[in-house]
Amino acid sequence: MDSLFVSITGFLIKIIFIKDTSKKPIPEYLRYKFKSEILYILGSFISEDTNKTPDFTIYFYDVLQPEQVIRKTDKHFFVYHYKETSSTSATGYYQMSISQFEIMLSNILYKLLTKNNGFGIHASAVEIQGKAYIFLGKSGAGKSTISQFLGKKFRILSDDLIFIRKINKSFFAFQTPFMERNVLVVKSPFPTLLSKIFFLRKNNHTSLLKIKDNKSLHNKILKSVRIGDNEVSLSKTINQLLSNDEMFYMLSFEKNEKKIIDFFQNTIITEDYKTFLPTVD
Repeated sequence: MDSLFVSITGFLIKIIFIKDTSKKPIPEYLRYKFKSEILYILGSFISEDTNKTPDFTIYFYDVLQPEQVIRKTDKHFFVYHYKETSSTSATGYYQMSISQFEIMLSNILYKLLTKNNGFGIHASAVEIQGKAYIFLGKSGAGKSTISQFLGKKFRILSDDLIFIRKINKSFFAFQTPFMERNVLVVKSPFPTLLSKIFFLRKNNHTSLLKIKDNKSLHNKILKSVRIGDNEVSLSKTINQLLSNDEMFYMLSFEKNEKKIIDFFQNTIITEDYKTFLPTVD
């Protein structure tokens, strides 16, 4: 038996690989392949805090013939994925694909987040001078485009999914361990202080509007949130985030890399926009 500790969104997760000592274990190459794939995805999140009590533990076992379920109504076949054995542990098996493992891990993380002042959100994000700037919008609004533009000058945190969590009195952005469409995203387990959240709108010019309507904001954010199993806690966390009057903006931008970089360098970072910024409800 060997194990691996990873730190994701401030949570310590222990993964235990159990070797079958019976007469008919699975082929060793399957176990090696599965562990190698997990290390490839979680390598940047490996933790040395092995003496701490983990927030969640995942056990992987040998299963020669995974259980199958057949839905007779439409003849769909389902293979046993994983099982939650308690509120802080789950079991899976080595024949699981890496995609199935990511689903398992994401479900675990969403539950941990909603119980601990956090949530996942479909968004792109960049880090500028140690602060996180997050971009939301409908499909095609330009989330990936603007992160790619800004990524020429600043560090990209995500082009698809970012975790947000309140720790003490501040909100932080955390990178996810999941694969990004942009292969240049460098992963890290460390938090980045959340500075601004922008709702995107493509336009033929670049402009900024401050948003103050909390009800409208709440609905906009919920459309992008990845929900866990505690919606009451989730709603409370989002309302606490919305109480920050200086965080939410509507950003209209033109598809021009240089102008976007200049706008963030000369306007957003320096906060020169505050003297002339209009407001939208």
